[in-house]
Amino acid sequence: MKKLMLLLLCVLVSNAHSQDSISSVKPIKQKRHEIGLNVLPPFLLLSGVFGSQPKFFNTTYRYLINDRNALRLTAGLNVFNSGSYNNRIESAKTINNVTIYKNTSMSSNANFKFGAGYEKILGKRKLKHVVGVDLTYNYVNEVLASDYYGFKDTIYNNIKHTEYVAIDTGRTTTNRYYHKFGITPFYSLRYALSPKWLITASTRLSLQGYRIKDKYIPGGYVTIIDFNTDGLISEICLYYRF
Repeated sequence: MKKLMLLLLCVLVSNAHSQDSISSVKPIKQKRHEIGLNVLPPFLLLSGVFGSQPKFFNTTYRYLINDRNALRLTAGLNVFNSGSYNNRIESAKTINNVTIYKNTSMSSNANFKFGAGYEKILGKRKLKHVVGVDLTYNYVNEVLASDYYGFKDTIYNNIKHTEYVAIDTGRTTTNRYYHKFGITPFYSLRYALSPKWLITASTRLSLQGYRIKDKYIPGGYVTIIDFNTDGLISEICLYYRF
């Protein structure tokens, strides 16, 4: 009887061990799709510290190949860089001792970006490190607005006086369009809030090249290379997993 009980106990232990072994290698169902929205631009807009660089209100889709590698697509619209920047003042001509100046300011009314890339996810805890890179395309519609004003020099008691002269010529506007292509490496911190929600904070470096038409440049076109970052924290994205 004792031998029979011992044999039965051995069978039960062996069976339990086999079930544990099978369950330990059984794949865990993983949510491979993630879609997120950059929530940083609205806070920057409310605080008034969004600066002169474009801030893209973007969304990102991520597909997890496995728990370490992911492919991503991004699309964003810049809605905060509508103010004038990079003013250029030049002397247009002189009429009746009045020197007429032209002030040209530039603003971007349409500015959107697309990207596709890869990222590597490192770490085993809720807080993980992510390194990756995006290939980007950026379409820009730039508006150039020109205003005119004048100054007149007069001599009174052998002293030169400069007077402002109002010139009512109206504002003239022109548009120019160009396309930026670039590469954006980034580093992120990734934290799982729940099985369905996570948040990331990223630092991004942007390298973009483009050609623009400029009548002040010999040949009419100039090639520009931009290298910039949106700050220590470039974006904060809230993701939903499904």
